[in-house]
Amino acid sequence: MVQIETIFNIVDNSGAKRVKALKIYRGTHKKVVARVGDFLLVSLKKYSRKKIPEKSNTLVVLITRRRNNFRLNGHSLKVFKNNGVIVRNKEEFKFSTVKGPLLLEIKKHNITDIAMIGEKLI
Repeated sequence: MVQIETIFNIVDNSGAKRVKALKIYRGTHKKVVARVGDFLLVSLKKYSRKKIPEKSNTLVVLITRRRNNFRLNGHSLKVFKNNGVIVRNKEEFKFSTVKGPLLLEIKKHNITDIAMIGEKLI
């Protein structure tokens, strides 16, 4: 479950490693919990020394994986960490690759660009 003040990982090649959630942009859900496919305003906590971050420490992140059990075609799957990718706005992404598999829920939210970049869709 991703709420405000949650610290989670970034799984793209933008240089950021860990971020902390500040605000949830409610796209599809009424609760104050971010789900896969939602956008968050985050603060940068840890980054790679090889890539210099932007001047602003606040970024917009798209949730790609969330730590919980979920059912898919009768099978139960579990993801062990909350993960996201950094975006410039809701249509432009800041990365060229995504590490690890992505969930099909991203494709259901009409975010097809990231679905094509990811390694696998589960």
